[in-house]
Amino acid sequence: MNILMQDLRYALRQLSKSPGFTVVAMLTLALGIGANAGIFSLVNAVLLKSLPVDSPEQLYLVRQRDRFAEETRVSYPLYKRMLEGMPATANLAAMARVADFYVGAGDNHPEPAKGQLVSGNFFNVLGTYPVLGRLLTPADNRVPDSQPVAVISHGCWQRRFSSAPDVIGRQLTVNGIRFMVVGVAAREFFGAEPGKAPEFWLPLMMQASLHYSQHYSKSTAADVKKSWVSQDEITWLGLIMRVAELNALPQISGTLNRLFTEDPWEATLRSAANRQTKFENELVLSPGAQGIRILEREFSQPLTVLMGTVGMLLLIAGANLAGLLLAKTTARSREIALRLSLGATRRRLVRQLTTESLLLTGCGGLLGVAVAYWCVEVMPRWASTGSLAIPLNITPDARVLLFSMVIVLVTGLLFGLAPALQVTALEPSQALKIKTTSDARGADKWSLRRSLVALQFALSFVLLAGAGLFIRTLRNFAQLDPGFDRDHVLTVWLDTAIRHYSHAELLSFYKRTLDRVQALPGVHSASLATCGLAADCRSASDIYLAGHREPAATPQTNIVSTHYFDNVGMALLRGRDFTPSDDEKSPLVAIINQTLAQKIFFEVSPIGRYFGFDSGSAQQFQVIGIVSDAQVNGVRESAPPMVYFPLAQAVTDVESLDVRSVGDPATLAGQVRSVLLSIDPDLPIAKVSTLREQVSRNVAQQRVIARLTSIFGALALFLSCLGLYGVTSYMVARRTTEIGLRLALGASRGIVFGLVLRQIVVLLCGGLAAGFLLSFASLHSAKSLLYGLSPYDPVNMIAAAALLVVVSIASGMKPAWSAVQINPMDALRVE
Repeated sequence: MNILMQDLRYALRQLSKSPGFTVVAMLTLALGIGANAGIFSLVNAVLLKSLPVDSPEQLYLVRQRDRFAEETRVSYPLYKRMLEGMPATANLAAMARVADFYVGAGDNHPEPAKGQLVSGNFFNVLGTYPVLGRLLTPADNRVPDSQPVAVISHGCWQRRFSSAPDVIGRQLTVNGIRFMVVGVAAREFFGAEPGKAPEFWLPLMMQASLHYSQHYSKSTAADVKKSWVSQDEITWLGLIMRVAELNALPQISGTLNRLFTEDPWEATLRSAANRQTKFENELVLSPGAQGIRILEREFSQPLTVLMGTVGMLLLIAGANLAGLLLAKTTARSREIALRLSLGATRRRLVRQLTTESLLLTGCGGLLGVAVAYWCVEVMPRWASTGSLAIPLNITPDARVLLFSMVIVLVTGLLFGLAPALQVTALEPSQALKIKTTSDARGADKWSLRRSLVALQFALSFVLLAGAGLFIRTLRNFAQLDPGFDRDHVLTVWLDTAIRHYSHAELLSFYKRTLDRVQALPGVHSASLATCGLAADCRSASDIYLAGHREPAATPQTNIVSTHYFDNVGMALLRGRDFTPSDDEKSPLVAIINQTLAQKIFFEVSPIGRYFGFDSGSAQQFQVIGIVSDAQVNGVRESAPPMVYFPLAQAVTDVESLDVRSVGDPATLAGQVRSVLLSIDPDLPIAKVSTLREQVSRNVAQQRVIARLTSIFGALALFLSCLGLYGVTSYMVARRTTEIGLRLALGASRGIVFGLVLRQIVVLLCGGLAAGFLLSFASLHSAKSLLYGLSPYDPVNMIAAAALLVVVSIASGMKPAWSAVQINPMDALRVE
């Protein structure tokens, strides 16, 4: 320990003697380590963290073998039967998907918020505790619509109730129904799905009162307007369970599958003779320590790309550090040779020089943690897929700090050991004869530095090429024609279901809304739809053709008002559009898109053909038209098969009001909102946005990747140029006498200038050659994240190389100019 303290004191003195070197090295390391720690914080939150509950390793998700957990749904009666069949060492909870509600506290106007319906044992199964009050219990979930109680999240308590200590017993209005707050969940608790963070949890038995109707499947015998908790034909619940003893898992799995197979609704979905279907629909228990991992599947590949990117940035920073240390230790070669001559061992000197490197990387690591905390502030907003940031807790924890410590140690040892070994390998007698201002064998000594700079160029080229690919992918999405007019449409997101309009009131509301909105100055037209554009609605159903017992396709469906296609800019290719005469008294009609027409009718004209929702009613709907394909789920997905029905024939609640403007649609937002509230002051309006903004949200993932890779590419280029500047300046300083002699013997200053630039070009060529090979090996992994171009796009490669060459040569001009300005007499006098 005494020797270690001596080395630390000596290292501090050495670093304080070279403040410029110390500051540059620390900032370089802070960028590399901070970027890695910041991205790893996001990786940790999305891919590695367990749910913040007791013993998360005891949690299991129940899913069908061919589906993810969030896609596996059961009915409430089936859940009750499964719960009753559980052994004493297991407990099974049910939960609806996190959904959208309209919430108000006190006199505040209702606002859209995320909430979740759960069984009474949900919190007990997950293993959490309340900050105030109590959590839901099975007693809250016994009688339909009898227990309007709510548990609110810690964030909801802070935002909506200002952290009031008397919040228990106060009212929370959800979809127009008053709920009594009975508890506040733990600060870190967000439920079973990372990235969702509901503001409140309500009993499943309140489904009918809330008119909850999201994320479900049903048979034709079901009635979605009645309470779901008594219907086997409506599947809407996911399952999560806690198992205290692992040896009980086979018994539990067998019980679940027996009840699942015997369920009357599930039995209709499977063919008894189809073993493969049976196998695919079998229930399996998946580890649930990390909860429902939708976010992981969405962001795992982008995060992998970003981790690779910041890893390359750290290598560049490390190579820069090694180059700086090599220059510093080479300048101290006479001192080290003298110490070796006086009896110091090479092992002792290597340890001392390594201590300096570790101290430097440790200080850089502390600054890097500060950079990581800054990343924590901005990355959730950048990674958002909507107008709000994804609610993730990515504050660096013990795992992130340990990761940072490992990076610091590895960087300090890996990039500090090589210069230490090289400088201590020199024979003392030889080193003492060498002047610090000139070295005939300088080129040999600089080979490691040149290799490090070439490595930085190679990695910088890969990062620049990758950033170019993601930027051009984002531009391709921006220039893509989605099949509708995104430049002149304003979308108002409504929820008329909460108002409980009667049939007549709904028709009256639609008519008044369209008439008054279309009368506004600057409005070209308006229409209504049950599914908004680029909103990932995905409402779908099987359709059958006459004479076929199997479904012909499972298209997405949308119910729209008249003139919808013209209003949103979708072309009617054949047949006719919906008209006011297509009402409830006329024959049922439908319009399909090109994809569906080609899929089920092939080359035969579909106009006049019929289909239905089951084989017994295949003559129910007549196809009257074909519209162009549109990327209705988002611009990242191709156009799905679509069926459109007229709103006048299927009067139902709508989701979106689309207003086509003459000019900028954003200028109409306030006027349209005022018109709607004048018709119904209590109408919930979720949001008002232009269709261009909605489409932009579809590519939020590509935007954050392009933004981060561009930043990292720019940092890599800066660090590489810094390394080039350092090695070129060092070369000029070491060859001052040689350059002076060349000038004294008649060499022109142009020749000297070219001599220095030649060294830069050699480094560039070596770096580019290695960079091209490395890019071919690494950019292929990002292929699925690109759109409209190949990862080996030659234009992109050439542009990245050109940028690297231009900036690098510009950074080497200053040392080259300094070489030209050397005075031969001064240089020779030094020798």
